[in-house]
Amino acid sequence: MVNREALTARATALTGDLRARGVELVALTFVDNAGIARVKAVPLRKLPSAAAWGVGASNSFDFFGSDDVIT
Repeated sequence: MVNREALTARATALTGDLRARGVELVALTFVDNAGIARVKAVPLRKLPSAAAWGVGASNSFDFFGSDDVIT
């Protein structure tokens, strides 16, 4: 089971240090089914929510080929 409270607490603890370093956005990366690296950016203030609940990805990624063409 996912411990969302712990994930939120950890991300919240990191935001102060990141803010002090001038970070405004956090890049979240993943590799889709075609092996293509994708990225989503989250505003620093939303990091605790993203850590606990994720950011979601469109089901349309399932239809992209390795050449990034949609089938």
